[in-house]
Amino acid sequence: EHTPYILECFKRNIHVLSECIVNSTMAEGVKLILSKLPETLEKMNVSIFGKPGDTFDPNLHNAIMHIDDDSYGEGEITDVLQCGYKYGDKVIRYAMVKVAN
Repeated sequence: EHTPYILECFKRNIHVLSECIVNSTMAEGVKLILSKLPETLEKMNVSIFGKPGDTFDPNLHNAIMHIDDDSYGEGEITDVLQCGYKYGDKVIRYAMVKVAN
C-alpha cells in the first residue's frame, strides 16, 4: 500500500542521500534501487501517471494551479507537482497538476 510513497521519498531525497553517503558504492546502490522501483510497481499492477502535455481529467488529476496561455491547448497539463498512482483501474493518489486555459 505504501510502496508508491517510498518511491516519492527516494525521489525527493536522492540528492541528500547521495551527499550523506560517503561510500560511493552504497550511493550507487541507492540510485539503483530508485531506478528499479517503477518496474517493481508495474509488476504489482501499480502505474504512475501525470505528465506535462497530458489532457486534464478530473477523474485522475487534481488541478491546483491554472494559467491562461495560448501556447498550450485547452485543458493541457503544463506542470506536474506530484505524480499520481493507480492500482489497476483504481486511483490510489490523484496527480497534482497545473493546467492551462
